Amino acid sequence: MAGGPRSYILVLVLGASGGCGRWVARLAAQRGHEVTALVRPKTPYTPPSGVQVQRGDVLHAELLQRVVAGHDAVISCLGLKRSSRSLWAKLLSPPDLVSRAIRQLTTIMSEYGVRRLVVISAAGVGSSRMKASWPVRRLIRLAACPSNPSAPDFRGWLSRKA
Repeated sequence: MAGGPRSYILVLVLGASGGCGRWVARLAAQRGHEVTALVRPKTPYTPPSGVQVQRGDVLHAELLQRVVAGHDAVISCLGLKRSSRSLWAKLLSPPDLVSRAIRQLTTIMSEYGVRRLVVISAAGVGSSRMKASWPVRRLIRLAACPSNPSAPDFRGWLSRKA
């Protein structure tokens, strides 16, 4: 690249209107990365300064192809939409939304040469921990334990340069 490597990455944030997604989009933009936020069509969302917004259904392959193209990384903060904040509230999104979206997303990322994917989940938070599958519980135990020296540390991922 003429002029040397760039000091930022192009980041696509899925689920940017949710609690974690808002933080991720804001923090990435504050660190100088170019951020595109993908949010549901009717969800109220005021993007942080420097964040571009795309609206659409994350399950539509054509939309994902369009928004993934040209990005260096994708951060998925997708979650299930419910009628209220209660874990037992009526589910408004398909129960398999995240798994379907990620399956489709990884295929599209591969097609476009996008190699960085970070997925966050609330699985294992609070009382949901015992409802998580045994592999998820094991991952939580291995990755979240501060005394585990072999646990991967992703805290500095957004601060790294491409």
